[in-house]
Amino acid sequence: MLRAVPVRVLVGVLRLPGASTGADQDVATARERGIPVWHRVEDVPGYRHDDVEAVGAPA
Repeated sequence: MLRAVPVRVLVGVLRLPGASTGADQDVATARERGIPVWHRVEDVPGYRHDDVEAVGAPA
């Protein structure tokens, strides 16, 4: 019998402004592993502003 195994794929890390030791550690780990780190959502490959609805905007 085959068993399903979860697969984790990390494309990159989006580091938002603000103090966070955990987020800083995530960034350090990503850099050590050669994983891209972005500091602006606009820099994330594939991001399109048209795909994101404003938070709190009426539908």
